[in-house]
Amino acid sequence: MTIIFTHVPSSKESPLALTLMLAAEALTFDYWHAGRYSRASVQALWNHLPYCWHPVADSDDLVLLSRNYKPIGAVPRRIHVRYEDYPHLMAPREVIHSVDGFHRNQNPEEPARWFYDDGTAPWNGKRYAETLLKLIRANIAALEVEP
Repeated sequence: MTIIFTHVPSSKESPLALTLMLAAEALTFDYWHAGRYSRASVQALWNHLPYCWHPVADSDDLVLLSRNYKPIGAVPRRIHVRYEDYPHLMAPREVIHSVDGFHRNQNPEEPARWFYDDGTAPWNGKRYAETLLKLIRANIAALEVEP
């Protein structure tokens, strides 16, 4: 069996950037076609949308997590994971901290960065989904300029 992919980004894209691109694509095309927003459809993406960048033990890197505090798109809530086992979902703290627009960024000493909270979750309304989409795109742009 052969699978043919269309619109595949260049091979220069990191797995992390590709993961964020998939989240952005899901928010962009499938869930408000012709201006129709679907809360249920966006909520179904719970495990595949970024919720936060979380610190990794003994590292200056941050790992991309879903709302369940599990690596984005990786595992169900009930399974225990070690963040260190997901290097393809990690980025240097200084790159992530250079991105503007994260939620709850009052304390610059806090290493974690949140994309949204329970009140501003993308399934709570189209404007929150659009805000998340902009932040995802800002993260992709920051990762593309990483040396």
